Amino acid sequence: MDAPLDHAVFAVGDRTYAWSDVVLAARLWGEWAALEAEARLGLACAARADDRDEWPDEDTEDAAANEFRYARDLVSAEEMEAWLARWGLDEEAWTDYIRRDLLRREGAEEADEVLAEYEIEDEDVEAVLWSDAVCSGRLQRWAQELAARAAIQARLAEEAPESDDATVAAEARRLLTDAGADPADPRAGMLARLEVGFRRFVTRAVTPRAIQAALEPHRLDWVRFDGRCLALPDEEMAREAALAVREDGLGLDEVAEQAKTEVQAGRWYLDELPAEHRDRFVAARKGELVGPLPWGEGYALILVVDKVVPSAEDADTRRRAAEAVLAGLLEHEVSRRVTWHSRP
Repeated sequence: MDAPLDHAVFAVGDRTYAWSDVVLAARLWGEWAALEAEARLGLACAARADDRDEWPDEDTEDAAANEFRYARDLVSAEEMEAWLARWGLDEEAWTDYIRRDLLRREGAEEADEVLAEYEIEDEDVEAVLWSDAVCSGRLQRWAQELAARAAIQARLAEEAPESDDATVAAEARRLLTDAGADPADPRAGMLARLEVGFRRFVTRAVTPRAIQAALEPHRLDWVRFDGRCLALPDEEMAREAALAVREDGLGLDEVAEQAKTEVQAGRWYLDELPAEHRDRFVAARKGELVGPLPWGEGYALILVVDKVVPSAEDADTRRRAAEAVLAGLLEHEVSRRVTWHSRP
């Protein structure tokens, strides 16, 4: 089946954007190169699995496939078939992606060794890029990001309809050169100008005053906890570990060593924690042990190393506030200006 690159995705004003524009934009942003690298590693891991006959077992593949389908609300076979047809994929391409993705994640820590041992041809990478872009969800995210840039460009054109800044053109040419794109390609040039305009808009819109205003409603839920986490498989082990720390005075690392595991550093914002845990973290003081808590598939003890109140002076909080400012502006402009032909 063929990739629907010429299918319309969205329009802003009288300009329509196709999936080919989304792919070209991803190339300009450097996102396509990252996808190529992941695809190459996935293929190398698959080649190694084939050599060693060490493929994921059927239960693991089925679980990953089911997780994929449920995340996209593709419950019935008919819904799955329609989804594949929409994206120009078949079941084999999808199942191959699921298998490669499992192998790539499993082999990530050995990436350099795997890539050195199994050289993958460029044409083999090219053959799986569309399915990887679609199935990973990246293509859909890129479409939304391009729509935001197009909407902002329309706003800027309204604000200064006669503006044709020569510096914008120069920056766009540099962007094309850096991305290895053809400066003579009119679509690439248009997308590069969108990107330059978008970056300028962000600089102008995300001001210190806007960041401070975005921060104010989040004085509690953006409290950050830096800590050390000891994850254990069951509640009984976690309770014994907590007693060893609180009653026997052992350090968390000592307890972890006894349990044949390691303590991991972590960073959590209050609004990212499960709702049932938040009161305990709010009440915790620096240096206090929190838990045992249900955590993932097991239980955890968390030593609070630091508790940081939101402030525009804190780089992480400032980044969060800046993202909130920009997200609000983009949501407004996209809802006003973008007509979707093919929802991501």
